[in-house]
Amino acid sequence: MENVRNILAGIIRSLESGEFTLASLLIIGIGAGCFYYLIQSLQRIRLLSGKPTSKIRSAHQGCIELAGSAELMPGSPVVSPVSGRHCVWYEYVIEQRQTVLNGSRERTRWSTIQRQRSDALFYLNDGSGQCVVDPDDAEIMHVKQRRWRDPVNRNRRYSERTIVPGQQLYAIGWFQTIQAATQMMLKEQVSLLLREWKQNLNQLLARFDTNKDGRFSDKEWQRVVAAANAQVRREHLTMQPDAIHLLGKGPGRSSYLISVIPEAKLRRRYQVQFWAALIGFLCCGSLWVWALQIRQVG
Repeated sequence: MENVRNILAGIIRSLESGEFTLASLLIIGIGAGCFYYLIQSLQRIRLLSGKPTSKIRSAHQGCIELAGSAELMPGSPVVSPVSGRHCVWYEYVIEQRQTVLNGSRERTRWSTIQRQRSDALFYLNDGSGQCVVDPDDAEIMHVKQRRWRDPVNRNRRYSERTIVPGQQLYAIGWFQTIQAATQMMLKEQVSLLLREWKQNLNQLLARFDTNKDGRFSDKEWQRVVAAANAQVRREHLTMQPDAIHLLGKGPGRSSYLISVIPEAKLRRRYQVQFWAALIGFLCCGSLWVWALQIRQVG
């Protein structure tokens, strides 16, 4: 170990001023990167440890975490355009290999020519209920990536990530329950129904004009409104559920994560990343301070 330190000290002393500055900037840059991942890992660990997993049926409104299986919503199937794979969510990138001249030398590189991410809604089912997941603005984490070359055009390659029905998900996001029919909506529909009934006034009088005087008394009109209310509510009960649960991006800078890795495993990954970043940051800081001391002594 002492020999290694002596060798490093000799290298540091032999560096020109400009070379030492570049080396210092490199060490500082690596240390800054380690510090960034250190803070990010700590924030994620605190986020994952800060709240228990909720059940959809009894979840409170606001930022929560859920765990369950992905399910397709009724309607047209979600199909990845590049592989034809049926899924609930996809993301793909198409790249083209290009040859560019760099002075007198040719250099090849891959350039992205198309990128697309699914915005289709899907269900998360945890056994207690279903929640509609809106993937817009979500950080989709640790989904396995498939990559392959075009069998005809070898200068083109594809990469794809998919979440398939039945896959287990862990999510942190903004949970809200939306009433399928709010009171304002019901009132508007009652008004429309009354307007429709008034177009056939004779039929309406035959139903509700009990004293047959050709007009509605206050009491008779109250019965008309009550009948319209009852019909609208019956239609809503048969057409749609009482409420819809939705998970999406919250206000401001609130976190929105969707992971195919369960919470415990995800937390362990961030703990490993935290300790690795901390060690890297301390090593870079110690090396830079030691190098400055060597230069001053030298």
